[in-house]
Amino acid sequence: MAKQLKASKLVFFTRGQQLVDSRRDALVAAMQIKDATAFVEYARDKPELMGDGFTSETIRHLGLLIETLTGGTRRGHLIDTAQGALLQELYTTDGRGTLISQDLYDGIRLARSSDVAGILELIEPLVEKKMLRRRSGYEVENACRERELFVWKRDGTTIGCASLQCFEDSPDMGELGCFMVSPRCVGKGLGSVLLAYMERVAMLQGLRTLFLLTTQSMQWFVERGFQEATVQDLPASKQQSYDVSRSSKVYVKHIDSIPEELQQRFTFVEAAVE
Repeated sequence: MAKQLKASKLVFFTRGQQLVDSRRDALVAAMQIKDATAFVEYARDKPELMGDGFTSETIRHLGLLIETLTGGTRRGHLIDTAQGALLQELYTTDGRGTLISQDLYDGIRLARSSDVAGILELIEPLVEKKMLRRRSGYEVENACRERELFVWKRDGTTIGCASLQCFEDSPDMGELGCFMVSPRCVGKGLGSVLLAYMERVAMLQGLRTLFLLTTQSMQWFVERGFQEATVQDLPASKQQSYDVSRSSKVYVKHIDSIPEELQQRFTFVEAAVE
């Protein structure tokens, strides 16, 4: 019925069962369809799992969600019947159950003028803490027109943003800036997903090196392949506009060295994308 109606979502209610990542002892908030398919195939080959009525029921629901998504439905949800679970799953940042989606990056796109207010609201807390440079509405709108700014939307709410600026005097380098994920999404892996997306965009634009200026979160970027550099490593035009008063540290990452496996696939386990 969902396929015939071309429904955007299909929801199955469980009898309390949840998909749990045993490595983290935490609910699997979301999966890509290919990962869900692999999981179902694995489970169906395990009699000890399928012999459990609750488990086999969950696997059956997952299989139906996969079939429906293959037929054109965009999202599948597996949630329990606790009071308010449906509203929480569909209309909150963290959700309630497990989301199955076609595309890991669904919701991330080029920013438009209509996104300016949401972006400014998102970054304001970090601007006040002087962790991000203050940007005017005109500057953000201009970045939208120049196709330099990307936004992550969920149910009409801006939950993340990032910019990618190129330089004529260093055509193989790009600056990653205005990188922000909503505090409500901390611990969900969305930062890693957004960074992976921006790296893919940079590679598609022919860039070989990403750099960023930051006064905070250095360790987070180092753990994801960035290395500390100097102002002299920046494009000449960027060196001229470098704001000495902020004392921002420079970090670079050579994205042409990212393993092919990571370029093609980013495991969707921790990030709840809606």
